[in-house]
Amino acid sequence: MAIQKLLFLIVLQLSLSFYLLDLTNAHAPPSCLKLGFYAKTCPSMEAIVSKVTYQYISQTPSLAASLLRMHFHDCFVRGCDGSVLLKSRNNIPAERDAIPNLTLRGFEVIDAVKSALEKKCPHVVSCADILAMVARDAVAMIYGPYWEVPTGRRDGSVSIGSETFGNLPPPFANITLLKQNFAAKGLSVKDLVVLSGGHTIGTSHCSSFTDRLYNFTGKGITDPSLDPNYAIQLKKKCKPTDTKTLVEMDPGSVRTFDEDYYTLVAKRRGLFQSDAALLDDAETKAYVEFQSATHGKTFAADFANSMAKLGKIGVLTGKAGQIRKHDCNMAIQKLPLLMVLQLSLSFYLLDLTNAHAPPSCLKLGFYAKTCPSMEAIVSKVTYQYISQTPSLAASLLRMHFHDCFVRGCDGSVLLKSRNNIPAERDAIPNLTLRGFEVIDAVKSAIEKKCPHVVSCADILAMVARDAVAMIYGPYWEVPTGRRDGSVSIGSETFGNLPPPFANITLLKQNFAAKGLSVKDLVVLSGGHTIGTSHCSSFTDRLYNFTGKGITDPSLDPNYAVQLKKKCKPTDTKTLVEMDPGSVRTFDEDYYTLVAKRRGLFQSDAALLDDAKTKAYVEFQSATHGKTFAADFANSMVKLGKIGVLTGKAGQIRKQCAILLSIFFLLSIQVLFVSHLTNAQGGLQLGFYKRTCPGAEAIVSKVTYRFISRAPTLAAPLLRMHFHDCFVRGCDGSVLLNSTKNIPAEKDGLPNLSLRGYHVIDAVKLELEKKCPGVVSCADILALVARDAVGQIYGPFWEVPTGRRDGRVSISAETLNGNLPAPFANISSLKGNFASKGLSVKDLVVLSGGHTIGTSHCSSFDSRLYNFIGKGDTDPSLDPNYVVHLKKICKPKDTTTIVEMDPGSFKTFDEDYYTLVAKRRGLFESDAALLNDNETRDYVKLQSATHGSTFAKDFSESMVKMGKIEVLTGKAGEIRKHCAFKSNLTPASIERETYFIKNDKEKKKQSKWRDMEGYGPNSKYHLKGQKGKYYLGFVIFFSVLGFIGSCQAQLQMGFYSKSCPKAEKIVLGYVKKHIPNAPSLAATLIRMNFHDCFVRGCDASVLLNSTSGNAERDAIPNQTLRGFGFIDGIKSLLEEECPGIVSCADIISLASRDSIVTTGGPFWQVPTGRRDGSISNASEALSNIPSPRSNFTTLQTLFANQGLDLKDLVLLSGAHTIGIAHCPAFSNRLYNFTGVGDQDPALDSEYAANLKANKCRTPTDNTTKVEMDPGSRKTFDLSYYTLLLKRRGLFQSDAALTTSSTTLNFINQLLQGSLENFFAEFAKSMEKMGRINVKTGTVGEIRKQCAVVNS
Repeated sequence: MAIQKLLFLIVLQLSLSFYLLDLTNAHAPPSCLKLGFYAKTCPSMEAIVSKVTYQYISQTPSLAASLLRMHFHDCFVRGCDGSVLLKSRNNIPAERDAIPNLTLRGFEVIDAVKSALEKKCPHVVSCADILAMVARDAVAMIYGPYWEVPTGRRDGSVSIGSETFGNLPPPFANITLLKQNFAAKGLSVKDLVVLSGGHTIGTSHCSSFTDRLYNFTGKGITDPSLDPNYAIQLKKKCKPTDTKTLVEMDPGSVRTFDEDYYTLVAKRRGLFQSDAALLDDAETKAYVEFQSATHGKTFAADFANSMAKLGKIGVLTGKAGQIRKHDCNMAIQKLPLLMVLQLSLSFYLLDLTNAHAPPSCLKLGFYAKTCPSMEAIVSKVTYQYISQTPSLAASLLRMHFHDCFVRGCDGSVLLKSRNNIPAERDAIPNLTLRGFEVIDAVKSAIEKKCPHVVSCADILAMVARDAVAMIYGPYWEVPTGRRDGSVSIGSETFGNLPPPFANITLLKQNFAAKGLSVKDLVVLSGGHTIGTSHCSSFTDRLYNFTGKGITDPSLDPNYAVQLKKKCKPTDTKTLVEMDPGSVRTFDEDYYTLVAKRRGLFQSDAALLDDAKTKAYVEFQSATHGKTFAADFANSMVKLGKIGVLTGKAGQIRKQCAILLSIFFLLSIQVLFVSHLTNAQGGLQLGFYKRTCPGAEAIVSKVTYRFISRAPTLAAPLLRMHFHDCFVRGCDGSVLLNSTKNIPAEKDGLPNLSLRGYHVIDAVKLELEKKCPGVVSCADILALVARDAVGQIYGPFWEVPTGRRDGRVSISAETLNGNLPAPFANISSLKGNFASKGLSVKDLVVLSGGHTIGTSHCSSFDSRLYNFIGKGDTDPSLDPNYVVHLKKICKPKDTTTIVEMDPGSFKTFDEDYYTLVAKRRGLFESDAALLNDNETRDYVKLQSATHGSTFAKDFSESMVKMGKIEVLTGKAGEIRKHCAFKSNLTPASIERETYFIKNDKEKKKQSKWRDMEGYGPNSKYHLKGQKGKYYLGFVIFFSVLGFIGSCQAQLQMGFYSKSCPKAEKIVLGYVKKHIPNAPSLAATLIRMNFHDCFVRGCDASVLLNSTSGNAERDAIPNQTLRGFGFIDGIKSLLEEECPGIVSCADIISLASRDSIVTTGGPFWQVPTGRRDGSISNASEALSNIPSPRSNFTTLQTLFANQGLDLKDLVLLSGAHTIGIAHCPAFSNRLYNFTGVGDQDPALDSEYAANLKANKCRTPTDNTTKVEMDPGSRKTFDLSYYTLLLKRRGLFQSDAALTTSSTTLNFINQLLQGSLENFFAEFAKSMEKMGRINVKTGTVGEIRKQCAVVNS
């Protein structure tokens, strides 16, 4: 019967597997996001989204902030799956009804977009994609950045209000919590500070920040980190209990997406604690100050990049999720075959494992019938251990706490790591847990009595209670019926377990996320009355509290003195009692210590920073713990119910450290696949999954042991890996000792300063104990280098394994051009890296490894004292830095070491590039990076953008480097000792170990011969080769020049042979029609401008679109006129010269001739442009400057096209002709900052005139207004005169007077003649006419300007 059941189970499982496989592959769309996902299924989707969104944003611009926030809140809870849109049902609050989301607005916008899309493309576009697109378009419509939104998301069907807590960063979050929260979503620290910039738009209720004004630490004080003058202003608006008043987050520009937020934060005027927190971290503070100082130089681009990342969090694609019908607020309620089959399997599995399932809830006496002696057995075995080792009680209590705070009280903390995935017990916060043997002993005794009945989760809860009671602590009832979880992931301990350095805000949020109260927090903290702690958990409070070498001022100074006697700064072994004198007695003394400021951890001290927790501490201290025992018992009962599995959920393990064997079939599949992949030669992720499953965890653990004590080891270990790979490939040959007759690589001159071999040996020793003869030293070195960098906050990269160890190691090979020398020039470096299969980008990226570590003076002192043999200094080295270095390094100094990245040489960051850009790189090889265009551009990019791509780039280049000439399969060997080849006996190892001490001393006393200038790689030798390099250089660029000359370029008279009358035909048509309709001149020049700013001057603005998604359909172009005028010219030219003259050239010529015809300037129009075939409305929205643009946006958009500030001023001068509709500027008259006010930058008399005579209502969208009143048909200087009178019609006009540079240009123009203006305007128009033109064979010559050739 059992066999029949098992066979049925297998059949059912296989049926489900094949059904799932079929379901996933039956006409399945790509299971990832991509641009244009709906190109075939709903081609007009983006146009519909944009159109409907505009209808709302144009009327209510403040909705943009709400829609952006809605997208953010959606992605941070269950991923970007539209779950925030679902309404509550079945009495279960959904996300939108949770407290953090009660102020969300804009659901009606999403509904309207969905409705419009369902009419056009029913049941095709997901609500998740709609929300992502609407957020982007809404931001762009208030002049914020534009970003590409790849689509293909599907909608989630689950929305649980409680999940918003712990996932959404609260406004009171500190920097630690923020970083942790963003990291949990796969976002970087840079993403954190960039996305915080979204606070540049929108408002907040007073209640989100009034505690900063009136009761910051529970003592009725104002947050000292808030500017006191700003606090006074805010207090006038917000009273202590005010929950209704709204306050602008970025006062004055609340509806404009700009960089002012960072200026406010830098001035300590950020509204929330989370804003102020950005000044508490070096990286976020630097970004805030940079954007504030540079007027948001990179903010728009950075925001776009971070939003693109945000939009990919936890997305459902392919067949996952659903496409909601009709309404985004209602999930589809279906029970398809898949669900039926899955449920069938689930119930069958449950029946198979639990024939008589107990009730699905905890209760006292749960095992009264199935295992009546259970509690007696638990108590008896626990007593056997506690009576011998009372200190175990604290560990067992802590184990129960740590179990419940990660995935609930399910015994997951007991599971061992498997399949190379670290479990909870192997995560750093749990490495000091003890007492697993107690749980195992209890489980063993119970299994003998009642096999497969009692869960490990219940055992842990019972043992923790009994252990505390046995050291005279309180006793509490433990209701049972928990079942065991089957998942244990080490990384989940971070973010769930409160760290010892947590502040009160973080603690309260952490406990609240588990359903525990503030009282539970302070009560359960009392568990610190028993147990000990390692010094490393609190030494920063003693020696380096704020990174400035000070002691935590909240710690009693006398106690600090005592603790310093026990704990030295790097001590990781010494244990200290948390409750000195009564460490094994469960009493109330802990609260007395905390009240005296003698709590060991920051989290203990934090209890005095909240009114409620402080009052409890002081009460227990004053009353000798009057209610502590009863309170602790109550809180422990609550703790024990967190996230429990009951009824049919989970399993009952046979061994607490190992999952139930119901997963046997799955294991066989995994092993079979593993066998197939491991049988193949080559590197692969998880190579040791079957042969040594804990390999990577062991490497990480041992590496951490060393790096935590000596962070400076990270640099030598990274360098060791580099030096290994560059000589004979990544084969561990750098680790081999010299033999009697052959000096090895490690004794080569470049490697004499390598350190960290003992780390590799320690890792190897542990691995050999676990999996003898399996893991290679080459793989160990690659993994250790990665982990060491990661442990000093550098990037993490995947390390495919399967390398085997080489058997040859020759010191001479370190000197024959394999290892780049510190004095190498750029040609030598590029050649060196190229010979290893690495690119120029890899060269400049991997050089960034110099951000950590030190160097001996001897590696660079020639740059200080004798650069070309004449006692001179290297002129490429910053002279001020030379003076500094000479104070440290004297000539011939071979012992002094110098930081390569002064001030942050232990932190992996981008500062190296800033130093190189300032000519402060230590080595000639560093300075050489400025001598090549590609490497110099990369240096400058990382320096200017705070290493925006460095971490990612470094990871990618390290993966490439780790594959250089690897030995795999049957090649090489697996060494038993990393310093010796495998065929050596212990006796021969001793015999073969050879160090020539005298020779070594000679090496140490001299410099690398090449550094003195006499070796084959010396600078003098290289200079002799310059003729060869120069010749190659000339030939290379000659070839490039030839290739370039083959492409046709713009030229005057391009059509002189192919269509000689072309320009006359254009001019004739213009002269015939423009005098009768002079206003067309302004329209045509605007058309030319709008065309060139999107995809270059390629006439893409003329193309029609059947789906309404071309440039001419975009909002900035909906008022363009003159398309018929261009078509008229095209028709004449096609009659004269069919298929010759491009529409792009027609626009350029017609706009110039129309301006001239109305008395404006003339400029040269070289021709030869060809027509583009792509026209996208969304690109117009993001590239064309809007009338509401501020100076920063204008500067950025013009710079993107290769135009400077002078061009900006001159081309804006075209506003001297033409008209505008009221909606383009009515916000300046009626509702500038969203409170019904007028733009103070607009002359009040002019504003009054506009209101009275032109735009009489805020909603007027038909009236036209002259941009240059009185001379709108004359091309003159009066536009600039209006600007100085504060009468420019648009915000973009007024913005020109906010920069000293552009204001200076305006004054110069007004002081000059009209002829001068014409001449300067002509130059800028000629520049604009060359933007990204298509010439030669690129593009096409359209037959009709509105249609791409078929």
